[in-house]
Amino acid sequence: MKSRLLFSVLAFLLAAATVLTINSCKKGINEEPDPEPNPEVPETTMVIDKETWETNFLEMDSSTYTLYFDKNFSSEAPLEVGDIVISSEGLGLLRKVNKISEVDGKLKIETEFASLTDAVNEGSLHLNTTLSPNKIDQVIYHKEGIALDTSSLKNNKDSQMDYDIDAHFGADDKIHVQGNFSLFTDLTSDIDIGYIPPKIYFFEILYNVEQSLELAVDVKLLNVNHLEEYDLASIYFQPVLATISGVPVLVVPKLKIAVGVKTNAGCDTYSEIDQTLNYSAGLRYENQNWTKINDFDKTFNYLPPNIDCNASIKAYIRPQVSVLIYKVVGPYIFAELYGRIEANPNNIPKWRLFAGAGIGLGVEAEILGAGIFDYRTDPPLINFEELIAFAQEDNNPPVSIFTVNPGSGNTNTVFAFDASDSYDNEDPTSDLQVRWDFDGDGSWDAGWDYDKTENHQYSAEGTYTAKMEVKDTEGLTDYTTQTVTVENGGGSGTFTDPRDGQEYEYVEIGSQTWMAENLNYETANSWWYDNNSTNGDIYGRLYTWDAALNACPSGWHLPSDEEWKTLEMALGMSQNEADGTNLRGTDEGKKMKSTSGWDNNGNGTNSSGFNALPGGARNGNGEFNNMRLYGVWWSATEWSATKVRGSGAWHRQLVYNYDMVGRGVYPKSGGFSVRCLKN
Repeated sequence: MKSRLLFSVLAFLLAAATVLTINSCKKGINEEPDPEPNPEVPETTMVIDKETWETNFLEMDSSTYTLYFDKNFSSEAPLEVGDIVISSEGLGLLRKVNKISEVDGKLKIETEFASLTDAVNEGSLHLNTTLSPNKIDQVIYHKEGIALDTSSLKNNKDSQMDYDIDAHFGADDKIHVQGNFSLFTDLTSDIDIGYIPPKIYFFEILYNVEQSLELAVDVKLLNVNHLEEYDLASIYFQPVLATISGVPVLVVPKLKIAVGVKTNAGCDTYSEIDQTLNYSAGLRYENQNWTKINDFDKTFNYLPPNIDCNASIKAYIRPQVSVLIYKVVGPYIFAELYGRIEANPNNIPKWRLFAGAGIGLGVEAEILGAGIFDYRTDPPLINFEELIAFAQEDNNPPVSIFTVNPGSGNTNTVFAFDASDSYDNEDPTSDLQVRWDFDGDGSWDAGWDYDKTENHQYSAEGTYTAKMEVKDTEGLTDYTTQTVTVENGGGSGTFTDPRDGQEYEYVEIGSQTWMAENLNYETANSWWYDNNSTNGDIYGRLYTWDAALNACPSGWHLPSDEEWKTLEMALGMSQNEADGTNLRGTDEGKKMKSTSGWDNNGNGTNSSGFNALPGGARNGNGEFNNMRLYGVWWSATEWSATKVRGSGAWHRQLVYNYDMVGRGVYPKSGGFSVRCLKN
């Protein structure tokens, strides 16, 4: 009779914080060198304990699940063909042995699929568990430029998980979906494995979910059918070790989030919808039949669209919670939460706004074993679409009117914007709200406000298309634009470096005069990117900090950390933001970036005239990296701290996929670009 290394652990099925009661009967661990047969567990079930596994395991071919052990393993764990081998190490292992051989002094064990009913004759458990953010183990992003903001997650066992969503679809970002998704999931489950033959007699899983969604979609003149979906991220939770009759079962909860949009619109439109759902959804398997369990309620809020064209727009988010049992998918719950707009100016009403959801469950039963079969609710268990708003035919949109005084000026001019002449046939002007986009870049510089006046100072010369939008009490909107001409208040020009005859453009920004190109003067400890002079003609040279201190020509100097802050505040950054580290401000970096030359659509507006280009960097080991993705510039200010990362100095950084400005510290041996500031 073989000796089995069995040990008890914790729960069953899903998630990250577990309250668990297990009703099972099992003899103690290795009470005797040769224990009596346990009817709950077949004699062929071989559980490898942690110490034995770590001492003997060498490697595994993950494509075939072929295991290699030290040859002494056969004396510690005498496996035979047909045995079920189980380990809870790593992501766990549950496999059936079909061949054992010795190869190159190693024990080679070839395996095939095995299920829970292969490993256990009889057992039962009850589970009550919560999907908890403090148990998140790994977040894998599936699309470049897409991120979920998990900074708000608290280390609270029962807190809600909140994610910010920001996704662009289509050429030139013609479709933009933004929102916030919140999820709280409580799960219970029961399972009974019967004896002779081993099979699942009873299985039940129930999800209690609190789920909210805030989703906004912005569509700009896309007169084509457009359907696109992106997987945003897969969130893996810490493995949970459970037992059935003393046999370990390893599960990994997984949350996958996708966002998508389907459009057919030939005009600009913007709309928001808030949706809150509380629901219970479950499945019960008994007497070889499936029974569905469901109960839910819902609430909605919305911002109606201002639309006067034929359009069909649907934006949605798709979360799915799966349970991986020994890496194999078991039970799962899936959902689609969406908002939908249908518009036709020839119909009454002209537009309608819908909210909907489809929520279902499924079980891929192979890993559970005999006596149970795959099942998926089709149609979804909870499936609805509800009309939540439509155009009111007795209400007309407001009329947007504004003035700007003066109509033209320079970078020292404070322009006065006034929307007091806007009106609405149903609402008094005092009840109307307005918002402003002063430079016409598509981002609102001042949000909705009942105050109709704003002052604005432009940081760079140019011709701007200022936009104002007005909204009435029923959410109908109108907008208008005006052209504002701005000249450079201080001037711009060129400067010739007398040391080597190279010519540089310069620009006045606020009270400062900056070179509008990276320095390309050769000194000791300076390099062209990849030692290629062509890169130097575009991006200048990369200097160590000591070389940068003395690289600027007479009459110019390497700017201090405080002088960089002066530039940033002239472009709109607050003092508190300027004093911070890492990425700060909002769009100051976009104003500094050149209108071309940045990879992955990372170009800026260059409204400041700074004309920043991504020259990359050189590390202390002589490796060049990130040209066209990053631009990094030295300041003349050493870092006062002395212990972290050695001797360093402050720098500024612009990144292709951020509109903000980075501030941080780097060792002086690094190679960064230099921008000279006039004395």
